[in-house]
Amino acid sequence: MVDYIRLGFALIFLGIALAFIAALLPAIAIPLTWPLQPGEAMPTPTTRTGGGVGGCILLFFVPICFGYGVGHLPITLVIVSLILAAVVALIAYFTLRYLVPKPRIGGSP
Repeated sequence: MVDYIRLGFALIFLGIALAFIAALLPAIAIPLTWPLQPGEAMPTPTTRTGGGVGGCILLFFVPICFGYGVGHLPITLVIVSLILAAVVALIAYFTLRYLVPKPRIGGSP
């Protein structure tokens, strides 16, 4: 049988490590892109960039999704968030279905 306490602590440690690495990535990426290569132009203030944000909050398997930005990016991010919410709901369903013991119904043990 799997030791669920060790598995839980390992997943918590992995999540904290991934969050720490994700926080350090911008600090690592900036020195790798600077200085500019010979012949490369400096960015100008007239250069326009677009971005967007999308997210999904799960409340008892009911997704509340949002998105903001330019173009089709927010719609795409909301669709991806809905798909991820459905995957989380399926994982929870199958986990509860197969790992939780079924109660015995009947008289004799």
